[in-house]
Amino acid sequence: SVGLPVRQALAGALLLAWAARLTWNWLRRWRGLSHEDWRYADFRKAGAAFWPISFAGFHLMPTVLVFLGCLSLWPALTAARPLGLLDALAAALTAGAIVLEAAADLQLVRFLASAAPGQVMDRGLWSLSRHPNYFGEVAFWWGLWLFGLAAAPSWWWTVAGPLGMTALFLGISVPMMDRHLAARLPRYAEAMNRRSAFLPWFPRKLPRK
Repeated sequence: SVGLPVRQALAGALLLAWAARLTWNWLRRWRGLSHEDWRYADFRKAGAAFWPISFAGFHLMPTVLVFLGCLSLWPALTAARPLGLLDALAAALTAGAIVLEAAADLQLVRFLASAAPGQVMDRGLWSLSRHPNYFGEVAFWWGLWLFGLAAAPSWWWTVAGPLGMTALFLGISVPMMDRHLAARLPRYAEAMNRRSAFLPWFPRKLPRK
């Protein structure tokens, strides 16, 4: 079936593009081996409790979620079901998510290069969402799941992967980042009142004081 090699090529190419974007974004913001992410630094204050938190929260849980998210790739890369509308939707969603993430990354890098102390990012995609990069990441995993669903509907249960990713970002990553930024940037509270936390949408108008 022509569906198998085309679906393999689409899913494989998009996965490679996602990995390249992620790696490049990490490299251009890398500060050297001595730098420690603020999340690790904050939880290190917990003392001896840091180690189980580090193992379970920072390493085990993300690894399990990525594994669950990748399960849908198995039918996408092996099932010979003909291509259909769901494949087109999967490709559009996955590619769109990667482009959105890349654009959000670039806008943030440019902002940080010239931002004044205390300034809050409110340009481009960041004017529509406080975390457009997180939204793009979650959308990517839903796109992968659609590839698997298009190839083998009986593998619908792999929805556990994107559901887990959605729960991770909405339940942990977004609140944690909001607390971190609100503590560092006095004007961030206004951004929280005006802008959507996750889904890109038009900002709310605040009542005049």
